[in-house]
Amino acid sequence: MEPFLMHDAHALRIATGRSVLNLRELLTTLREAEPEVLRHHLFRFPLHPAYDFSAFGHELAAWAETGLQDAVLAEKLGHFDPYADPATDAVRAALLDIVEEHLIGLSHVPWARPGHELHLMRSILVAYPTGEAARTLRELAAAVRRSSRGSLYFHFFEARLRLCPQDDDFSRWLEVQQGRADAAAVLRRIDFPALRVDEIREQVAATLEEAGR
Repeated sequence: MEPFLMHDAHALRIATGRSVLNLRELLTTLREAEPEVLRHHLFRFPLHPAYDFSAFGHELAAWAETGLQDAVLAEKLGHFDPYADPATDAVRAALLDIVEEHLIGLSHVPWARPGHELHLMRSILVAYPTGEAARTLRELAAAVRRSSRGSLYFHFFEARLRLCPQDDDFSRWLEVQQGRADAAAVLRRIDFPALRVDEIREQVAATLEEAGR
């Protein structure tokens, strides 16, 4: 049985020098943006503390609410789950459909308030082992409770891009190394886009503790 090796991670943010000022510019950006830019704004948001104060799981929906002050568009974008099919072509097409349909129904193009533009970024995720290894469910639960935002992001969010959209490192280890498909299924049912990072940490740790009794 292999231990669970804890990792930490952070994103090296790189400015593109471009900003989005209104909804029509967002539409153009979705058509033309490099995959790395889309990936940053859709999948790296949980690494930012602002994630915990947003009702949405990715930055585009959050910006529609706070930048454009368009609550209807924010809800439409918020219902879109980029993890369902994270391939660039799939997320680009889905986002274009949402924004195009919304724009057609508007009498004017929403603009961002000054200082609330969407500054386009790309990022490189740097992950590294912490040196901590968990061999039991209780050890892993304790490690999760001590984990940083970057560590939880790497094992619970980014893992869905490495493994499959319904999987994460914790549930994979539970099922493959511990033979606990039941506990793994509980973790996979966590509605993570609706939760803050500390709430996800608590649910993961509590599930591991319960399974380790």
